[in-house]
Amino acid sequence: MKWQNIGSAPCYRPYRLAYRLSASNSSNSDKVQRVFVGSVTVDRWLPGEIELFTEAFFRQPADLPPGAVVETADSIQLPDDLAPGSYTLSVAVVGEKDSEPVVQLGIKGRSPDGWYPLSKVTIAR
Repeated sequence: MKWQNIGSAPCYRPYRLAYRLSASNSSNSDKVQRVFVGSVTVDRWLPGEIELFTEAFFRQPADLPPGAVVETADSIQLPDDLAPGSYTLSVAVVGEKDSEPVVQLGIKGRSPDGWYPLSKVTIAR
């Protein structure tokens, strides 16, 4: 994955990347959702830097530029009881001790529950 902090501050907590697989169960219209919290934390993804204490800075403090692009890899273990089928893969940055989204990402597509759908995946046995 490639991530970039385009905000004005680092994330001060070791929040984690999480992945959600969602599927509609066609037999009874129930929504199946499984959340998997990865090992990647976002607290070291820094915004860009500007030169401080210059004449220009004191006249008009600049917004921070985007930070460096961070390449990272993560893996999750799918449980044996995950039914084969088509799922929507979503991503979120979640808290330190739970799986609730806590950071709004600077990308389009945020769902009302704070998750960002990325792709469709098929689970087969």
